[in-house]
Amino acid sequence: QQALGYLEQAVTRDPEFALAYACLADCYAVLSVFGGGAPHDLFPKARAAVVRALEIDPELAVAHAELGHIQQVYDLDFEGAAQAHRRALEIDPYSAMAHHYMGLLLIVRGELDGALQSIRRAQALEPLALNFNANIGMTHYYARRYREAARQLETTLGMDSGFDHARSYLGRAYLRAGEFDRAIH
Repeated sequence: QQALGYLEQAVTRDPEFALAYACLADCYAVLSVFGGGAPHDLFPKARAAVVRALEIDPELAVAHAELGHIQQVYDLDFEGAAQAHRRALEIDPYSAMAHHYMGLLLIVRGELDGALQSIRRAQALEPLALNFNANIGMTHYYARRYREAARQLETTLGMDSGFDHARSYLGRAYLRAGEFDRAIH
């Protein structure tokens, strides 16, 4: 919420600040994904912000990545999302966000090894990003590699013990691994 306020101030002060619009879109989308508001309220705001970012700078990789995220999560347009992520990576092969969102798309498609590769690439680019670290564990979980998932999620929680996304998947991994006492703690 605090980031939203700052980003809204930034685009008010500089209506041509494409990166701020792309970040604003990401904030709205992530808030919706993690229960910070209703998708039908937040995703249209995210789309409007990312469209504005792309109007200002059609070559802004993070805006293409965020457009793909919106297409994937809200529109369920997986082919459109893949095209947007590929475009983002053409523009900037070092875009951690594009690699991360491509990885999440590959999870949806059941391509878990490719997903792990993409998310690990994002994590290598931004090693302290909690969501990248946790989503490596999440990918292992979906691949039924529960002990690997648990190790990665424990590492993520070592970075920030309050990161609920990692804690949620850690509990699930312990449960699937038959470690019931650890799952409830």
